Amino acid sequence: GSELVVVEPEAEVVREVFSGYLRLRSLKELGMFLGAVGRRSRRGKRLSKQTLAWILRNETYVGRIVYGSVRARGRHRAIVDRRTFARVARLLAANDKRRSLGV
Repeated sequence: GSELVVVEPEAEVVREVFSGYLRLRSLKELGMFLGAVGRRSRRGKRLSKQTLAWILRNETYVGRIVYGSVRARGRHRAIVDRRTFARVARLLAANDKRRSLGV
């Protein structure tokens, strides 16, 4: 099979999304911040809350391959460390729970 290759300028944006979410603690705030500093998708569009949530939940960035219910260690280099990924996952879950409670 073919191996995933890290494209460093895109990897830097992904790392910025993770660190920004931990700092701002809000997808909306993160989207506004990234828009203000000129970060865009590959197609030149603003990064939506849905896109940011997808990035933050994407295990590919932590070096895993996911296919259906199967999760395996990939042969590609992780661009986000496991600790950061886990911290983001906990914050996303806490924010989802607060939102569902109307807080």
